[in-house]
Amino acid sequence: KKYKHFMISEYNKRTIQYKMKPRSRDRFWLEVNLADHCNLNCQMCDHFAPIAEKTFMSIEVFDRDMKRLAMLMENEMGIIKLQGGEPFLNKDVIEYMRISRELFPKSVIWIFTDGILLLNSDKAKGGNVWEALKKYNLSSNTLFNADVNLSCARDRFNSANLSAHKAFFIAGNLPS
Repeated sequence: KKYKHFMISEYNKRTIQYKMKPRSRDRFWLEVNLADHCNLNCQMCDHFAPIAEKTFMSIEVFDRDMKRLAMLMENEMGIIKLQGGEPFLNKDVIEYMRISRELFPKSVIWIFTDGILLLNSDKAKGGNVWEALKKYNLSSNTLFNADVNLSCARDRFNSANLSAHKAFFIAGNLPS
């Protein structure tokens, strides 16, 4: 009866004191949408990418904001997640990788993708995506699970002889 104006769960009553404590830098998580839109139309998309306008993150704004964040965070961030929509629709995706890695050398940096545009990864502005992932030590994962994403585009993957295992990869185990 203490809380007349709102309800608070028993779990929140027990844990709120921990949620209010300052976090260490290695527990911070930053998500950046490099493109709001997507090349797929997945019904389960929680980013509203299928209905989003064709919009890209500005590389100039990203560079400025990441430099400021790096200064405030002393170049330490737990995880940086480059995502979308579909991040590989952004022609400057390799430049985003470079900036992220240079400003946050110890951070885990992920790119979340549906994997389809990796078929044309050698045509990215600034070089080959596979090589950039290795060079900047980034990980790339399909957004949910390779089987879910492949169900959206199974024909494209089958015609390219790609398996779910190749669509779901980690930078240290990239296909050659």
